Amino acid sequence: MKLALLSNVNVSPVIRQLKAGYGFKEILEAEGYGNEQGMLVNPDSSLNRWNPQIVFLMTDLMELVRHELDLAAIKKQVDSWFDLSMQALRENTLYYISDAYLYGPQLQPEDSLLRNQIESIWNDRLGKEAASRSNVRIFAYSGIIRKKGESSFFSAKMWYMGRIPFTVTGIKAIAKAVADVVRICQYTPKKVLVLDLDHTLWGGLAGEHEICPVKLSDDGEGLAYKNLQRIVLRMKEQGVILAISSKNNEKDALDLINGHPHMVLGPDDFAVMNINWEPKVAQIKDIAEQLGVGLDAVVFFDDSPRERELVRRYLPDVTVVPFEPHPEALAPAMRDVWNMYFRKPVLTDEDRTKTQSYLARRRREADRHAVNDYESYLKSLSIRLIRVAPESCVDRLAQLAAKTNQFNLTSKRFSQNEIIQMLQDADTELFAYRVKDRFGDSGVVAMAVVKTGYKPHPCMIHFAMSCRVMGYRIENAIVEDIENHMRQKGYSALEAEFIPSARNLPVKELYPSLGYKLKQKDTDRFLYTISLSEPAQRIYTLTKEADQYEGKDHCGN
Repeated sequence: MKLALLSNVNVSPVIRQLKAGYGFKEILEAEGYGNEQGMLVNPDSSLNRWNPQIVFLMTDLMELVRHELDLAAIKKQVDSWFDLSMQALRENTLYYISDAYLYGPQLQPEDSLLRNQIESIWNDRLGKEAASRSNVRIFAYSGIIRKKGESSFFSAKMWYMGRIPFTVTGIKAIAKAVADVVRICQYTPKKVLVLDLDHTLWGGLAGEHEICPVKLSDDGEGLAYKNLQRIVLRMKEQGVILAISSKNNEKDALDLINGHPHMVLGPDDFAVMNINWEPKVAQIKDIAEQLGVGLDAVVFFDDSPRERELVRRYLPDVTVVPFEPHPEALAPAMRDVWNMYFRKPVLTDEDRTKTQSYLARRRREADRHAVNDYESYLKSLSIRLIRVAPESCVDRLAQLAAKTNQFNLTSKRFSQNEIIQMLQDADTELFAYRVKDRFGDSGVVAMAVVKTGYKPHPCMIHFAMSCRVMGYRIENAIVEDIENHMRQKGYSALEAEFIPSARNLPVKELYPSLGYKLKQKDTDRFLYTISLSEPAQRIYTLTKEADQYEGKDHCGN
């Protein structure tokens, strides 16, 4: 990726570390330092000619306010910086702006309140900008410093010699944080964390807790396990799907989960709980099938070396992580698992409610098995398909494009930058769909991309839908809605691509089943077409509508 690292202090050593230590080659070498705002604003600057995909803006707050410690003056200076800088941002570029850390020789320990107030002025404005702009994110600069400590991070000698405020330790820490952000922007995070119970979420055995109480408390080793659970709960709140794979008596384990006063995690925090005496390999396969995810989306955390080795051998797609045998190391180890496999560059509403969505899916499936008539079952769900403005959910669309495998008609991947560019392209139309039913809101679960600039007919080059809503004929209604939209635009036919892969075989016959005819077959691509002269008859049981805020064309009923 093409990167730029700009600052009002000298960050050249950080750039050199990124090149030498992490192999980054395409990083802008800015002309000096302290002119980061001018580089943003000037359309002919080296920054804008370079056109990077990610820009890191690291601002030394003390330098920005010119060592002025008057709160009113600082707020004016900070607002001025943001007002000018935000106007210059390019929509197809991601900007990571550092949060505040106030450091200067005139600060005394008793200035902690003033320091917090000054940092809050910057952080409050930064938070508002990040919340309102999909391409502005927060770079956790202050956390890096606090982890290392001021004395290890800052160097007065380097500052006076070359306006470099950092020690070698500080330089390496910043470079690692930048590299981590770039990695997270590029990789596809895992989806499911499968956890053991005994000697993992608590110390001891659930089946023997009446004789020998498990270790789970507010002190000693019990606190170490409780802190592990606190991190796991935070991961769940950040969109990680939790599941249990435990060889145990189910009643003993559930009694402990439901009744122990120091349990942080409850039964509703787990999308699947496999507590039985089946082999862990079978349990994990069942978890993946119940959740509708590939095994390569699963991370396994278990204290038993034997179980870990069996899963590695027989389920090679599952990520099996090392287990720290010392309780005090469990929480840090889980933080590493979170950072390595699950961290996301941005959190969406769908991430926050993901566990509830999977639990709702299980309730739907339970109802499905209880009803003999499938049509009656679908009607009972009261499904609503809602077309939403794609501009309102760019982050979520980037997630769908990056992670969806089974229901991805072309297996194409689109970055957030590419989605933003498509929104600006007059020859491209994006479609985004939300699904609700009587069990709840599944969020934005489907997207399609239609190229209208193709001649003689527009072509659907991408159609992806979350596996959470597969099996409810929602795709039939989406295709019909897109066809209706294209017909209203005056087009006489619509083409659609299918590019087969090992993962998307379940949707291989989607277009033929909806009346599309094969127009062209290449080695790795099928091109289908359908006439739009009159509406096709689609089979589905739901209501289609448009979100009120979109203010564009209605989906119809």
